[in-house]
Amino acid sequence: MTVDGAGVGAGTEVDEPHAPLIARADELDQILAMLRDPDRRLVSITGRSGVGKTRLALEAVRVCNERHPDTCLFVALAGVSDAELVVPAIASTLGVGELPGIARLDVLAHELDGRHHVLVLDNFEHLMPAATDLQRLLAACPDLRLLVTTQARLNLRAERTLRLRGLNAPPVGEHDVARIAAEPAVALYCDRAAAVHADFRLH
Repeated sequence: MTVDGAGVGAGTEVDEPHAPLIARADELDQILAMLRDPDRRLVSITGRSGVGKTRLALEAVRVCNERHPDTCLFVALAGVSDAELVVPAIASTLGVGELPGIARLDVLAHELDGRHHVLVLDNFEHLMPAATDLQRLLAACPDLRLLVTTQARLNLRAERTLRLRGLNAPPVGEHDVARIAAEPAVALYCDRAAAVHADFRLH
């Protein structure tokens, strides 16, 4: 039995404190390993809304920047309404301005070329037409890596996917509070509840 854990909301700044990453160590290791692989330059974390894709991606950002400071950047796309605005959103996050007569994507590619950046693009599922822009960025920037959170695959040739599923919940009929509390889904719920109500206890 599994249940979905609430993900960190899109637009959360990377330097804000976060809830503990519960029962996702294996998935985090897989993501980091794929990002280190030169043959896996586009990694998608897929899964249903609320399963924890954003939280896992934020943890990957934190670990990457601990190892290599300022090389991993988080771009929140939940508030971007049009696929044509994805490239400007990335450029804005990186502080890349416009140049007269030069396409914004070409300016961005020039800025990224030769740098060992990991760009994390969060909530991409409603912007699928922009997947071709991601393909062009990867072609123009051999050292660039992309980590995308999305409910559905991008269906690009370079894409490697990690499907994120709900956390394990207690079996039906379990009454032992200690065993119930030890299940990852319940542990996550208790952590979030205690953050809101300091006196919260599971009974």
